[in-house]
Amino acid sequence: NPTNGKTCTIENEGSDLAGTGVNMTDAVAVLNIGKWNTFVAKVKHHEAGDNKFTYEHTFGSFKIEHELSRYFLEDKVELVDIPEEWHFDKNTNVLTFIPPTDVDMSKVKLRGKVQSYAMTITKFPEPADKKHRFSLPPQLKHTHLPRTYMLTNSPFDSLNFMYPSYSKRMLGDISLIERTDINGRFPGKSCCGGFHFINNTFYGSDGIALAYHGQGSVLEHNYFEYNDWTSANMMRYGGGMATIYQIVTTMKSDRTL
Repeated sequence: NPTNGKTCTIENEGSDLAGTGVNMTDAVAVLNIGKWNTFVAKVKHHEAGDNKFTYEHTFGSFKIEHELSRYFLEDKVELVDIPEEWHFDKNTNVLTFIPPTDVDMSKVKLRGKVQSYAMTITKFPEPADKKHRFSLPPQLKHTHLPRTYMLTNSPFDSLNFMYPSYSKRMLGDISLIERTDINGRFPGKSCCGGFHFINNTFYGSDGIALAYHGQGSVLEHNYFEYNDWTSANMMRYGGGMATIYQIVTTMKSDRTL
């Protein structure tokens, strides 16, 4: 079992790691070693042809259930070997990418996320009537929801969030993924506002798709697809976190896909 602050070894079952012939030192390891908890660490040492690697364990002390544990490695250009995989060389600014086999790349545009939040909104006013809806300008429709604070019964209606939160692991940043966060708490008070989230789409987040703190909030007719596929949302061992993270005292309804 790992000890916090120590160098730990993961030995691969089978020979797949050794069979790559790649030196994985400095690769990024996504480690599902805490059952409901998945962590991210840099590979500290590995040699080509070896079937084990080391990493610095900083996630707390807990028992690893070896038969239930899984991991994968990334951020090595040698690992790019099937369509839609990619790698970005931070020293040369070279992007390596294998396109889908059925796509004519001369007719498509490659786009990449360059910032975490489009906006940070504070003190959003309470709507005067039920028809009032929060909406984003057209150029932001297909980015992600901004961080928001001090909401008071605010509705978010018919917004499309494509790849709303995403990791920076390919940049060598293994910190927690910055997420869409709606906070209805009022400073210095125990109460908090709520919001109505209706007819929105969340697609393709690598990390928590939506986090909110509100009283009497309503999530209705929202569509979530292909989100939180690594589940690497923890820095310390605990109970785990889900695709939708909520701190809420009253949930009026939840008709959400």
